[in-house]
Amino acid sequence: MINTTKIAKINLIINKSKSILIIITIILSITLLSSVDLTFLDWGKANKEKILKYSGTQHGVYGNMDENKIEEIKSHADIDAVGLVNGIGSINYDDKSKIALSYVNDKAMELSSIKLEKGIMPKLKNEIALDNLALKKLGYKGKIREKIKIKYEDYANKGFTESEFILSGIINPNEMAKIKKLYSGIFFKEYRNSTRDMSKENFNAYVTVKREVNLSGDDLKLKVEDIDKDLNISKARVLVNEDYINSLKTDM
Repeated sequence: MINTTKIAKINLIINKSKSILIIITIILSITLLSSVDLTFLDWGKANKEKILKYSGTQHGVYGNMDENKIEEIKSHADIDAVGLVNGIGSINYDDKSKIALSYVNDKAMELSSIKLEKGIMPKLKNEIALDNLALKKLGYKGKIREKIKIKYEDYANKGFTESEFILSGIINPNEMAKIKKLYSGIFFKEYRNSTRDMSKENFNAYVTVKREVNLSGDDLKLKVEDIDKDLNISKARVLVNEDYINSLKTDM
């Protein structure tokens, strides 16, 4: 009887120890899984932010569109927003770097993730905003209201144009631009309009489609491509922003 009682007590102690170990194991497992979930959530958020810096939030870009086609794009039933970029000229360097000079409207700035580091965007005909890498390339310190002389290849006039501007703002360069050595300068629309016949100009249209939250990634891509078919836009002029679209539907 004594031996049986001792054995029973030992079994109770062993079973209690096992139970405690099981509980500890479960707690550790839950903690580990929670930390893994949080790690993936943090990674997903960081990855999405990185994608936005590189590719912007447009669903697609229709390139080299004239004014009539731009109006058709704006009027399409599935288009939510249109941002416009009009290339004015460029400065090309021997090291393959380039400063692209453009007119960019507010919606295109928003979609392409262009951010001001300081100052304001151009509001007058003689004002310009440049990214800090472009300023360095041009040999300026980047003081707001500084006078900037620029000689660039003019796309409309098929030659070189030289003008003096007032620096109104400094742009944070896009991450992809840094890699490609493609820097930016943005003019006000009045300067653009005064240097070319706007009826002959073409634009890049940055677009978003309606009902983004209700569409899968594949549906969004197809929607961008279906719109170009409706409007008879060549496939060669369509760029779907797959990186951004894929980031919307991440399966954590």
